Amino acid sequence: MKKLIFIGLAAVSAFTVTPVFASFELITNGGFETGYMSPWTTDYFVVGNAPGYSHSGEYFATTGYHGNINGWSAYIYQDLPFTVQPQDVVDAEFWVEQYNAKGRAVFLSYYFYLGENYVGTNIPPIGWQHITFPKADIKIPFNYVKIELEFDSTGMPPFDFGGSLDDVSVTVTLSGVEPASLGRVKALYR
Repeated sequence: MKKLIFIGLAAVSAFTVTPVFASFELITNGGFETGYMSPWTTDYFVVGNAPGYSHSGEYFATTGYHGNINGWSAYIYQDLPFTVQPQDVVDAEFWVEQYNAKGRAVFLSYYFYLGENYVGTNIPPIGWQHITFPKADIKIPFNYVKIELEFDSTGMPPFDFGGSLDDVSVTVTLSGVEPASLGRVKALYR
């Protein structure tokens, strides 16, 4: 009896097209809640654990305070488990905060890279800012995420400033026809 059921299902699936939709979070440790930077590669970011300073949870990534350095930048980077295609639906976001010791506005820019796709602009020093990546700007495949903060305090008296990141997320919804999408899904579990 099992053979008949199996053959019947195989015959039905051979003549129908079944769309596959599966959503996955591609970032590991996006909220830094492990208390470590791993698996992020970073330049100047460390994990912070100061009550009331994270966007959510206990931990966040921070540059710490730095002096009056012009053109100073810091970044975090993470490879993804597979290459995301332009036809996939991507939701990418993070939270960023600019802070300084004397309440002065530092010129802070962010650059949000999904592979060679990127967006960037200036952000004001008004607490945590929610940054999203516009779906229309994702035009080429990507397999890594990079966030860079660039600080510029040109012409200001010396004071300490820095920035923090939290809740970095890249969710992809794969769409396609079986079994083509299944190979990409399996890559997540290797």
